[in-house]
Amino acid sequence: MKMPAAALLSLLLGLTGLPSEAQDPGTVDKPNPRVGDSRIYVVLDSMTKVRQREEDTVVTAVSAEQIEVTERNQSVLSLYDQNLALLQTGERRFSPRVEPLQFPLAVGKRWTHSNSYDHASCGKTTTELRNQVVGWEEVKVPAGTFRALRIDSEGTWRNRCASDRSQYKFWYVPKVKWLVRSESWIYAGGRVFEGLIRELTEYQVTE
Repeated sequence: MKMPAAALLSLLLGLTGLPSEAQDPGTVDKPNPRVGDSRIYVVLDSMTKVRQREEDTVVTAVSAEQIEVTERNQSVLSLYDQNLALLQTGERRFSPRVEPLQFPLAVGKRWTHSNSYDHASCGKTTTELRNQVVGWEEVKVPAGTFRALRIDSEGTWRNRCASDRSQYKFWYVPKVKWLVRSESWIYAGGRVFEGLIRELTEYQVTE
């Protein structure tokens, strides 16, 4: 008896262990971070791939309003709301917040957001971004290979010194409860002023 094509494909996927689109959830709800959840990232220059630094992060406090994350190498404290939107990092406060993720996440979802912070030399710096959940992808980072939901963002920034555009890509993995990879390109004068790749190297989270 000839096996139907769909059944054959399912069998092959099962034998090879490859993920199928049918296994990807339709929506992803916001995570439930716990104190002690930790993640270590390596940060690379996006042009040269030269290692810039390591970020050793741990969740140090969780309340009904916000999540406190400490970067242990530099003793930098960052605050996020319950949707993982960034409120503050070090002395830099964002108004209202940086929102690369907007839960629940689903393929095709779009949103816009803007944020501002005070720059020591150039005054108020404002970024406006358009965001879209592109789809599920397999992404390989030093911590392993994951099935991730990719989010693309692009827009503009401006302050009294200059203005230009910015682009970001984010890969979010539900079981890691955070991003496993991100890419950023900040332009100034029509050229890349800063480009960074951030990849997960280790993680430990409570289910």
